[in-house]
Amino acid sequence: IIYNNVPDNCSGTLQSQSEVPILSLSQEDGQALAAMMESGEVTVRVRVITLDRESRNVVALKEGSNPNALGIVVGAHFDDGEDSAGANDNASGTAALLAVADALKDDTLAANVTFVAFGSSGLGLIGAQSFASGLLDEDAPPVGLMINLDTVGSGERAIVAGDPITQLEVLRLATELGVSVSPGNAPEGAFSDHMVFQAIDIPTALFFGDDLSRVNTTEDTIAFVDGALLGDVVNLVVALVRSGAGQ
Repeated sequence: IIYNNVPDNCSGTLQSQSEVPILSLSQEDGQALAAMMESGEVTVRVRVITLDRESRNVVALKEGSNPNALGIVVGAHFDDGEDSAGANDNASGTAALLAVADALKDDTLAANVTFVAFGSSGLGLIGAQSFASGLLDEDAPPVGLMINLDTVGSGERAIVAGDPITQLEVLRLATELGVSVSPGNAPEGAFSDHMVFQAIDIPTALFFGDDLSRVNTTEDTIAFVDGALLGDVVNLVVALVRSGAGQ
């Protein structure tokens, strides 16, 4: 039983399905239960129902001209939290994904570029795990870089985390484009689809905006999504793909 360390309900999710039922409570209910336990033995009855639901990834492939070039995956999850309005997390990433695909549609690129909108990210990166499992097949074309667009719409500047070589390339491109971007690390305690690719030794680049204050809340609305920031991220990712990153 996990209860929130701040007021209201706990909105955390698991990175994988647990063999042990886990119950999340609000801070108020958790503190009340903890106080009851201090007074003596407490019995809790929990009824757990596990249901199978259908989810989808949406995948588009832009074939490259060089069969020996390492492929690039550009991804963004399209689900949001149960109590979230979802504009920054992650409608912003999905919008950026579509804009990147549109900008590259007429390019002649050496590497295959696969655009993936991941389903069921918040339930344990399920969509990303399903897609990445196919990359382990012997006949699967090798991938040299995964670019993840997650919560890219709010803040004053973009942050890029992940593979150090890719970070340096992004900073170089940002200087050329006149775009504001900072190197950094993924937010502490956060998890996103790129982690699945890291686990199978594929270099990753995570793009996100520097304001995550409204994520997983009803305040995560389009009013706080900055079109200029979205444009900066799109231009950076388009330039990164065109640069031959991941080769």
